[in-house]
Amino acid sequence: MWIKCAPKGDIYVMYPRADGSNPHASYHRDGTFHHKSYGTKSAVTRQLQPLDDAFTGSEHLGGYGGHGKSTGAVCDRDDFDGLVIVEPGILGPIHGSVVVDVAEPGYEPTRCRDFRRQVFRRPDRPSVVITIARHDQVIPFLRWPDDFERTRRANTSLSRPRLSGGRRTPGRQERRTTHYRGATGAPAA
Repeated sequence: MWIKCAPKGDIYVMYPRADGSNPHASYHRDGTFHHKSYGTKSAVTRQLQPLDDAFTGSEHLGGYGGHGKSTGAVCDRDDFDGLVIVEPGILGPIHGSVVVDVAEPGYEPTRCRDFRRQVFRRPDRPSVVITIARHDQVIPFLRWPDDFERTRRANTSLSRPRLSGGRRTPGRQERRTTHYRGATGAPAA
């Protein structure tokens, strides 16, 4: 799974599948949010706040499960501005979720020891917040303003988290990786 932030401001949550269905969620700069698969939009479209200078608070983009091994996706770390690497056994075909939120620049969720959470800051745009939930946890919905705090540093550069492991080793269980692709990343396939 990866998240692409387009140069014009749109945010795409991509969950590749080997069957070519290209399922993804789109949060467009004008605030339109919808899911699409096989080239067809879902019947449900939500109007969220526009992704512009007036963006305040946060928006929830969903909790995504079903992280199998047969997606056909290959991770090249050089194509991404950041990675969230998850230990084996947390995400799988029927358990675990990747939760995606967008937060006002200059704010991030308060620390929580129960979940792995990574904030990707974007220059002058809302930050992308990725939270990993195990199968035995309730999906952690972030509530504005209770679950957020002002950051000490300005939201002027992308966060580049330290990368750890994740390379395939024969006979070892594969790690699941959620990718963040900022505006400087390679175009989506």
